[in-house]
Amino acid sequence: MKEPYHLAQRLLRRASQGALATLSAELDGWPFASAVNLVALADGSPVFLISRLAEHTRNLSADARASLLLVDPFAPTEGAPRLTLIGRAEPLTLSAAERARCLRLHAAAEQYLQLGDFAFWRLRPERLRVIGGFAAAGWVSGEAYLGAPQLSLDDEQHLLDELAAETGGTVLGVDAYGADGVDAAGRRWRDEFTAPCTSAEAVRSAWATRRRCGG
Repeated sequence: MKEPYHLAQRLLRRASQGALATLSAELDGWPFASAVNLVALADGSPVFLISRLAEHTRNLSADARASLLLVDPFAPTEGAPRLTLIGRAEPLTLSAAERARCLRLHAAAEQYLQLGDFAFWRLRPERLRVIGGFAAAGWVSGEAYLGAPQLSLDDEQHLLDELAAETGGTVLGVDAYGADGVDAAGRRWRDEFTAPCTSAEAVRSAWATRRRCGG
């Protein structure tokens, strides 16, 4: 598989939910899997907003090792590309721009934060197993994954209103690999770029090309 870290980045950014596996503090280290919502930071690290009362939060507080399983939500179920990310989780204090991104992309985040016992955690990637399809699988190091192209949060902020004006809907986020939004009917969409974009100018060019081609 050519440059599997690109596919790993794309898969994680397509997903808004995954299965988080932690080591059970209650059951002597047995694997414990739970469903979580997630948002990708600029470097592709997954962030969760989780309650300190949740079983997985108690597990992570005792042992930070965890894995996250994602299945491409836009692909047919049979043979869909998938990703397992292995790393250590940690509580995270977000910058203002990171927090704003998480609140846009995680619809219920604002409501959860008002409850007072929810906090953001990041799973820092150490190794990733990416499966792109039949006979297309490989391992990716955390270093290679986190070294993938990035779009700055400043550039993202400049692009949000600009792209929204062109779509007629709401753009929730823009990253090096694509843009996320909601159309006038409230349906979530993901529009991917052919190649990673690391500047606002590159995104504008990629966006214009897709529109000319009917994307």
